[in-house]
Amino acid sequence: MKTSTLCLLLLSFCSAFGQKCRYTIDKADPFTGEKVNAINYTVSNWTWISSKKGPKYFIEMSFQSVQTDKSMTPNDSMQVKFADGAILHLRPNAEAKPIGGEISTTTSSGRSTNYRSSYNNRVSATAQTQTTNVTTFMPVFEVDRGVYEKLAGSEISVVRFDFAGKPWDFDFSKRPLSKAGPQLMNNARCILMVQ
Repeated sequence: MKTSTLCLLLLSFCSAFGQKCRYTIDKADPFTGEKVNAINYTVSNWTWISSKKGPKYFIEMSFQSVQTDKSMTPNDSMQVKFADGAILHLRPNAEAKPIGGEISTTTSSGRSTNYRSSYNNRVSATAQTQTTNVTTFMPVFEVDRGVYEKLAGSEISVVRFDFAGKPWDFDFSKRPLSKAGPQLMNNARCILMVQ
């Protein structure tokens, strides 16, 4: 009797303080009937999607670069370095072709000129628009459960893409990615909980 009461109390305590999983997708595939779960994390033109489709695990990404328009092929890799020093090498399932586009930023500077009346103010400003050509990449990595176990157990410190002749590092210790590590750990735990 005491043992069953203790187990029930422990179970209710764990569920009360358990993590919250907010799935972006939580449904059955209408064609295959397989369960599909995904959690998106987006910050500053960089998206990491943790997903499970049936028994398979995936990491899907989207990021922008102004450095190249070369495709990322299955021979190229993404390296994920963790806070404990471990490094994962992942290869995309298929070629991730570049998608070209532009980003325009408008800034203004101005000064205020006051006339005789305090109610009659005129503002003179100059606007300047800068347009930058960018390339978006959207690689998909099929991974095993062990990769998600690693993601759930240790924070990411750096993600490196090396497919244009020089590496691109996404540093998780600096803004805007400084809060991404704990969130991606939680998302990995949520995906591991999916049955």
